[in-house]
Amino acid sequence: MMSVLSVSSGGPSRPTQGLTLALIANQSNKVGDSVSVPLSTTGAQGTVTFTADDLPPGLVLDSANAQITGTIDASANTTTPYATLVTANDGVTSTQQTISWSVSAEQLTLDVGDQSNMVGEQREACR
Repeated sequence: MMSVLSVSSGGPSRPTQGLTLALIANQSNKVGDSVSVPLSTTGAQGTVTFTADDLPPGLVLDSANAQITGTIDASANTTTPYATLVTANDGVTSTQQTISWSVSAEQLTLDVGDQSNMVGEQREACR
């Protein structure tokens, strides 16, 4: 699924070296994590359009804030890691970056309370 986001660069024109997408670090999250990854560019010559392919389930491009946001869905750890391709295009130049996005299952913690036994005494841990 591809998501699209447009952002105006605003301000007066100035000499540019071309569109550059700011470095996005590889990501590692657990199921249920809340995610917010900002996207930014430099050198845009017009309106920038972002796309993102192969986002983990539960994540989308947030068009109001130019970022990838959401909560990692429980199904996301079944096909991890994701090779998320982020593309920025200003109508003149296009640049892209691939992020390796790993998702792990929630860690389940079980509290069985305090336990004590006498020497030689046998107990069942769980039924």
